[in-house]
Amino acid sequence: MSSAYAGPGKYIQRAGEISRLSQHVAPLGRNVLVLIDPFLFERFSSSLQRDLEDAKLSVHLEKFGGECTLAEIAHVAAIARGKESQILVGGGGGKTADTVKIAAFEANARTVIVPTIASTDAPCSAVAVRYTSKGVYEGSARLPLIAIWS
Repeated sequence: MSSAYAGPGKYIQRAGEISRLSQHVAPLGRNVLVLIDPFLFERFSSSLQRDLEDAKLSVHLEKFGGECTLAEIAHVAAIARGKESQILVGGGGGKTADTVKIAAFEANARTVIVPTIASTDAPCSAVAVRYTSKGVYEGSARLPLIAIWS
């Protein structure tokens, strides 16, 4: 009998863990791109930036465009390459997570997912779903791994 596991290499669930993001990210690299859901951007951007910069990490925050489209993935991957990001962090729901997973793969970066909703399996799945700009299912991508979920 053979078995396979295609989930995160690390799973952390604890109250207030988002405030300790730098502790999980720092061992993975120095340049971090954080993609945050638009409705969470104002709430989390300042504290995340402060936490990561206090850990001496180079950080760039980006507001997620709302759909995991080929264009959004290309946009995020281009920013990651331009900023020489070693780590892409996705904060929000499943579409943000899927965008980060594919963009990180394309930019040869590590992936950290910070889910803000319990009803998505995107942080634990090696599959990422793509949509059209109108939110219609377009396809899915199987990714070789997810580095870490925290």
